[in-house]
Amino acid sequence: MDIPHFELPLPDLEVEINYLTRKESGRTGPVFTGYCGQFYYDGFDWDAPQQFLDEEICFLGETIRAYVQFMSPKQHIGKFYVGKIFKVREGAKTVGIGKILKILREDFKLWEVEKEIEKLENKNSYQPISPLVNVKGIITNFKKSLKHHNDFKYLGFKSTKEKNCLLELTCSLQSSSTNIEDLLPKFRKFWMDEISMKNEMHKIQFSEDKVELEFLTWDTSYCTGKIILIKN
Repeated sequence: MDIPHFELPLPDLEVEINYLTRKESGRTGPVFTGYCGQFYYDGFDWDAPQQFLDEEICFLGETIRAYVQFMSPKQHIGKFYVGKIFKVREGAKTVGIGKILKILREDFKLWEVEKEIEKLENKNSYQPISPLVNVKGIITNFKKSLKHHNDFKYLGFKSTKEKNCLLELTCSLQSSSTNIEDLLPKFRKFWMDEISMKNEMHKIQFSEDKVELEFLTWDTSYCTGKIILIKN
């Protein structure tokens, strides 16, 4: 079979992918280099073409090494670590399970809040936000914004003097029957569009009944913390 040569210009990750068989509810046919299934991690699907490294075709049930390159790279800064598991999907259907072997783009490596604070303070002379004025403003904005979202309700907050977590905000799902994973895109958009400052970094951890969005956001000063979404 004559398979066209495919090469990514600037690959972001080196990964290992096992493509599921038909019996495992996978695809109905083999996968070729250049395939662009959805790269699914932390509750979100992303377009990321694959360049196979050892072979140009992967039959179902086999494992292949590949490079991947994201079509929206800015969305993935500080999100990955070696060994992180992801899925390859077609719509809502999982067709492959993968693992990250190497991170080829330096700024994609998982960010650590202590190191990022050190950069802000040493290079740009940023300071933590004022607990009396700015923190109170974020809490007020958080509560007001939640009133416009039918899916979430406000539960409370906790502020500390710890630089790596100055503020912890908690909310819950309005309906206990809602699948928390289905609301991850809306929850993330809520943070980015309505709560964060001009600049931000975040990472998400989630389970069936809880989501933790850890953040660092800054403009003229910085704030760190978590937004916790729980399922009642």
